[in-house]
Parts: sequence; C-alpha cells; structure tokens
Amino acid sequence: MVRFVYTGPPAQAVFLVGDFNGWSPTATPLDLEADGTWAASVFLDPGTYEYKFYVDNEWKLDPDNPDVSENGNSMLRVGAGGAVLPLGAPGESETTSTGGKNEIRWLLRYLGFITMRRQPELGRWDLERPLHDVDLRLEVDIGEDVTGWFLTNFNNREEGEPLSRTSLRYDRGLMLWRPEAFEVRLFDNTNVTDFEDPGSLVGKIGIYDDSFGYERRGVLLRRPLLGAPFEFFYSDNTEAATDSSLTLQLPDLETPPPAGTAFATYSAVDTRRNGDTFAIRLRAGSEARGLGLAYRLDRGVFPGLLSEGVVQADAGGAFASGRQVETVERWSAWNADLRLPFAGLHWVAEYMSADRRAEAERQQVLEEARFDSTTGAVQASFGPQTAAEGSFDLDESRRVVFTVSPAIERRDFRPSLRYDYEEHDYDALVTGTPILIRRHGASLGLEGRLAGMRLQLDLAQDWYDYPAGSTWETQFWFRRHNLWLDESKAGYERFVLLGLDEAATASLEASRQLWSARHLDASLRCTASSPGFDQAPRYVETVLRFGIDVAGPLRLQTHSRFATFRRFETSDPGIVASLGPGPHFEAGALAATDIPGATHDYRTLSAHFVELVYQISERSDISLGFGVDPYVVYEVRNTYMDIGWDQFLFDDGASPGAAFTDPVGLGDRMERAEHDLQLERRLTVEARIQF
Repeated sequence: MVRFVYTGPPAQAVFLVGDFNGWSPTATPLDLEADGTWAASVFLDPGTYEYKFYVDNEWKLDPDNPDVSENGNSMLRVGAGGAVLPLGAPGESETTSTGGKNEIRWLLRYLGFITMRRQPELGRWDLERPLHDVDLRLEVDIGEDVTGWFLTNFNNREEGEPLSRTSLRYDRGLMLWRPEAFEVRLFDNTNVTDFEDPGSLVGKIGIYDDSFGYERRGVLLRRPLLGAPFEFFYSDNTEAATDSSLTLQLPDLETPPPAGTAFATYSAVDTRRNGDTFAIRLRAGSEARGLGLAYRLDRGVFPGLLSEGVVQADAGGAFASGRQVETVERWSAWNADLRLPFAGLHWVAEYMSADRRAEAERQQVLEEARFDSTTGAVQASFGPQTAAEGSFDLDESRRVVFTVSPAIERRDFRPSLRYDYEEHDYDALVTGTPILIRRHGASLGLEGRLAGMRLQLDLAQDWYDYPAGSTWETQFWFRRHNLWLDESKAGYERFVLLGLDEAATASLEASRQLWSARHLDASLRCTASSPGFDQAPRYVETVLRFGIDVAGPLRLQTHSRFATFRRFETSDPGIVASLGPGPHFEAGALAATDIPGATHDYRTLSAHFVELVYQISERSDISLGFGVDPYVVYEVRNTYMDIGWDQFLFDDGASPGAAFTDPVGLGDRMERAEHDLQLERRLTVEARIQF
C-alpha cells in the first residue's frame, strides 16, 4: 500500500499513476484528510511508477518529490514488500537483508467471539461455543523479480459450517514473477482480473461484485503490447460440488401424445465444479483513447442430461424410445470496445457476443419406456453406455454497453451515465419453444462533496421483455443461463422486484464528521426499490451509523437498519390457498402479477447493533456489542464486510437460492426472516488482533 499526499490547497484533486511498462494510468480521487491535506492510498505491485496531480484544471508534479521522469512526471519505486524505495536502490524492500538472501515476513489476524443469545421460547440467555479464527499470512521475496504470499486459516467451527473445510487449512495464495517486460501471477482463490470495458466479460461475480479469481486457481500473464497491456488468463474451478442429480425426463406417457411425436428435453446442474476458463484480452492505446478485443471460453460447466426420441405405439400401448445423452456445457464469448474523448467527455462503447452449447460426452440407448399403471411410474430400460460426440445449441446472446463520464474527474461533481442492452435467443431445448428475451437499462451515478459531506447517488432503471415460454430460471436475475449476469442485481434489496417487467432502484450514501474534537462521525445509506420510478416503492432500507470517542481509547458506535416493505392483502382464493389469509410482502412470482381486489399498506422492521470498542493498540481492540453485528468476515474475500444483516436473513430462509427454488413463497420468507432479525438478541465480546 502506497500513500500519495498533495500538500497544497486544491479545489479539485485527482492523480494519475502508471509504470514504465506501457500500462495505462488510472485516475484516482484524493480525499481530504483531518490535517487538511489531500491523500489516497493504493496497492501497487513492485516496480517503477510515474504519477502527477490534477489541481485547479492543470497537471502538477509532487512538490515533495524531486525525482522526475523523462516524460515530465513525478517518479517512485516500489519494492517487493510494498515499501517505497530510493530510485537507485536494489529490488528488495528496505528491510531485506544483504547478501541476496530471501526474506520471509508474516502477518497474523486473530478474531475471537464469545456470544450469548437470548432464547425467547425458553426465557433465558444461552452461551454459545466461543469461536476462534486465525489467519497466518506468509510473504516471501525470492530475489528481485519474484514475490509471493500464502494464507493459512485455523478455526474451531464445526465441520460443514460456513468458513470451515478443516480446522487447519491452506486458504489462498499468489506467486508474482515480474521480469522486465512481463508480469506472471500464479494464483489460488484470490482476485486477479476483471475484464470490464465497461461490460464484464471476465469478472464481477457474486452478489457483492467479487472480481474473478476467487474459488479458482490458475495463471494470469500480462505484458505491454501496442502501448497497452496484453492479458492471458486461465483458471480451473475449485468451488464445492452440488448435491443435485439429473433424472430422465420423458413426455407424459400416462396420457401420451399421438404416435410419431418427437420429444427432446434438457436439464443441467447449476455447478461449475469441473469447469475451467480461458480468456485473452488485447488493448491498444490508453484508457482515454483506444481499442480493445477480448475472448473467453468456459468448458466443462453445468453437467446436463439430454433425452430425445419419439413416442410410438404397439399392442401394449404407448412407449418412448430414443437415447439419453450426458453432456457438459461450453460457453464462448468475445467482445470489442472503443474508447474516445469527445466534447470534454470520456465515451466507451462495447459489443459482446456469446454462444452456449451442450457438448455430448456419453450416451445410452433408451430401448423402451412405458407407463406402469400398477406402480404409477414410468419403467425404462437402457442399453450399454457408450462414448458420444456432437453438440446441441442452447442459446446465443448479445450485449451492448455505453458509458459516458467527464474526461477529467472533478472533486465537486463526478457524474457517470450508462446504457446497457442485452438479449438471449433461447433454443427449444431450454424453454420448450424458441424464445427471445431482452433487457435494456440505464443508470446514472453522481459522486462528490457538498458542505463538507461526501455524497453518492445512484439511479438505475431496467426494462425486461419476457415473452410467453420464458421460465423463471431464464430471467436475467439468475446466473444459470447468463454468462454476463451482474449478480449484484440479485442482492437482497432487489428480491422484491424478481419477476417484474420493470425494476428501478435508487441509492443515496452520505457521510461527514460532525464534531472533530470527539471524532463524531455520521453516515446514512438509503436504498429504494420499485417496479419503476413512476410507481410506489416496494422496499426502502435506511441504515444510520454514528461513532464517537467517549473517553481515551473508548469509542461508542451504533448501527441501525430500518426496512420498510409494501404489503398486499386479497381475498382471491388462489392466493389465499397458496399463501394464506392476511397481508403479505410484495415479492416473488405471485406479487409479479395483477392481484385482484388487493389492498396495500407498509410495514417497517428494524435491527440495531451497539458496540463499545476499547482500542488496546493501533492494531488490536476488544469490543462489547449488543444485537446482530453488521460487520462480519466474508468468506469469499476473507475480509470484513458490511453484510452481517444480509447473512442473517440468508441463513433464515430469505436467500438468493430460496428466491430461485421457491419464488411463490419468497415474500412470506422475507417477512419471517426480517421479523426474526428484529427480535434477535445477542451479547458479543469480540477481540481483533493484527500484527
């Protein structure tokens, strides 16, 4: 981590940083620090870099750095350990021993939890088993060009619970080889790439926008070519296998169709367990002006089963014959992007195209399948399994993305505008009949400062076209049939919009320091979701946070969440039969239709967490908290994230998986989970140590 500081009084403060190997520099905003300086911290790999500041509409050098490059920019050199080195220093970090010996550094993170939970049904508080979670990270410098780090984890969670494979395990790691013209990364379960130009051909996975590389191992190679980085990427998937199994699907033989009717059905398991990904990207020019090409290939994902044949009839009645084919899916995609400055704005356009096919691996002859009236089931007989060749079209998809933003980001006002169009042309194997579904959407982002307050506003509107024949799983919300899916759109705040033809979200974040003497900080995050900006919201979430220094090293922090849901109530017999009488949250498949004779109201539920933190040292503290802690360790990234309330709701039945498998009851599950979160009572002592 390198900290850049500008000591002048800029009205606008942005800096560009890049290195000498042809990498395109990226603009990074500076933040106003408590001491009145403008600063930002960024992660930089070992190497030599040049940078400059954009201040009051002109570029300026770092007044505190006398080293200037031949291009007229300030210069710095970063060692293998992340330390800033003198330009004439050797490649090792400042703490590296002499004589060419390797250096090994270690970092430790310890988290300890002692929790008491209120059991209202028993009328008592129960002490849960104390939890310990230890990360040991080893960083190694191997000469001037090779570095690496490896992370092991120890915890006493029971086998099968989240974050647990074994009590002591290797978790993730990275080896970096950086000779003069190359960069090679050997990685395991850590983020390494993001082909986002501006659509994500590779990267941005999961509902929390994780970069590509987690739950995978592989290699990433970069080198400068045509003034920009050339990237080659290969990874093998290591995610856990699913328990889903595939069964033979046949036409209804109890009331069979006419003899001679052909059938073809296909189903697949939602897992990338045995898949691998190959990708390549070539860019020319710079971030501001240039062209880009990229290609991606996914193999071995989504094992499937294809049943095809014909219905026949004989003296014994109707029967089906044909074959059963075991398959895996193969995805291929390419994209081209164009970046141009025009009229003081930065324009980016991208076209993406993809093809999905099921590749045959093994097959069996379906000799005969008949309905047995005695057992009420279909009895089938098969021939021996043999190797199979060939492939079957599933869908072709296309996507176009446009973005526009100021060519130079300004401190007081940084807008960005995005338009996105996507379509999928599904084969009859997927939906039973060929269909074309479409989505297009626009989003606006505004970020800046006002009266000492940092503000960020995001508005997004999506329109969907789901013709007759589209199924719940072919919607754009679910990744099963969508290579480019922005899975963050299936986050909790958008559950109430699943299945709708329109979806609109608005998010406002604001923060500022109210009292500098006591470091009284306040922040607000408000999110609203509705079937369109012209319609009433179905969900509004408001999160308020305050923090203040009480005395010495003692700090009080409060976190409050208010979730408001729109409810409907109807006497429609079909809905009453499915969901029961009374009001229900508007979410899921039933709420996506017109509800006859429905009345509406709103219900607000809340969750609060209060903690008293004692700062033992700069890198250690202990806290006493009451409520459900919103900050927890996110297993995928192994970092603290503001997802504790989400995880509670997911574990209580209101999860993305539940939304997919049972959309009808989604609203009721959300209501039960929110009610349980509101009633949850916990006392937690948490110790955090890092050194």
